[in-house]
Amino acid sequence: MNISNKFGDIKSYILELTDILWKYIQNIDSYPKNALLAIQPELMTTVIDTREACQSCEFYALPQLIKRNPYGMLIPNKQAITRLAERYYPHDEHRY
Repeated sequence: MNISNKFGDIKSYILELTDILWKYIQNIDSYPKNALLAIQPELMTTVIDTREACQSCEFYALPQLIKRNPYGMLIPNKQAITRLAERYYPHDEHRY
């Protein structure tokens, strides 16, 4: 079982990751300082949590997936999100 069973295609997964990161950015003070993007492919789940709270997860540092726009505001980094999604959809030929 893998992530692709839940989302069907890479474009849907990129949208899901982007949505998760927007929620994080908008509520950043509500998350632990050591929070990471946690992906558990076996359960087809992606959340922001700590290493201690997520068993069998693959973790990614949030600063790698977020950048500042020209106005200094935090936004999801589309290129980094796409590269991450490609790890779970290596053979998806759809354009995104």
